[in-house]
Amino acid sequence: MYKLRHVAVALVAGTVGAAVALLLAPDTGRNTRRKMMRRLQREREALLRQGREMAEEAGEYVEARLKDGRKIVGRVVEDVAEDVQERFEKGKKKVTKFVGA
Repeated sequence: MYKLRHVAVALVAGTVGAAVALLLAPDTGRNTRRKMMRRLQREREALLRQGREMAEEAGEYVEARLKDGRKIVGRVVEDVAEDVQERFEKGKKKVTKFVGA
């Protein structure tokens, strides 16, 4: 009996709550759904716009880092090429000295 009373109170409270909600609703269900759909569409468009902006910024960042990386690699390659050239010249002198001796 105790549980049945709680169920009855819950049903009455739910019914009263639903009735109050219907009476205090600012607009009809159809208009409320329409407004919600418009708002969701605006938010969706805003999110898409922000996503495109972020993707563009990320692309610019990656391009800048690639440019920096290419400069660094170019300098390293030049340094290595100079080192190889110097060693080649030293080796060439040693071979010439050895052969000419």
